Amino acid sequence: MKTKRPKVIDMTPLYRKYPGKFVALTPDHRKFIAAMDTLSEALREARNRGVEHPLVERIPWEARSYLL
Repeated sequence: MKTKRPKVIDMTPLYRKYPGKFVALTPDHRKFIAAMDTLSEALREARNRGVEHPLVERIPWEARSYLL
C-alpha cells in the first residue's frame, strides 16, 4: 500500500512580509486571507471574506531556526 506524502508549504514569504501579525489562511493552507494585529481582527476579516474556519497563525517578530 502506497502512503500519501503531505505537501510541503513554504511559509517563508509570510514570515518576511508580516512579522508580528496574525495571518489567516484557508483551512487547506493554500490561500492567504488577511494579516491583522490581533487574533479577533484576523478571524473577523476571514469570516467577512466567507471563510468560517480559517487557520490563523501568529508570525514571530524574528524568523529563527531550531535544531533539536
